[in-house]
Amino acid sequence: MIVIVGRPGDPTNDPSIGWPADREQVDVGLLTLDRVEAEESSAATDIFFDPLVLPKGMAPSDDPVLRVRSPVYSESHARRAGEKKQPSAISPAEVKQGE
Repeated sequence: MIVIVGRPGDPTNDPSIGWPADREQVDVGLLTLDRVEAEESSAATDIFFDPLVLPKGMAPSDDPVLRVRSPVYSESHARRAGEKKQPSAISPAEVKQGE
């Protein structure tokens, strides 16, 4: 995972505007996916992503789209939670076989 360090004056309110290529880039780690999990047994089944729920010490940018995404993602989650569940594309047994 690479973090690009901005400088004063870099636009933070429009993600379609790229920063100059000379910005400092910091390698902050490697994300490794080392397993899959069936939906039925996943702890993530009843949660949803909210880009404004941030850890202490972090703040969102001034990108106005972020303020719109939180309620939209919440509504999407509520609608999906109310749908009849279809069988998962992968079963817990298939996950264990692939390990």
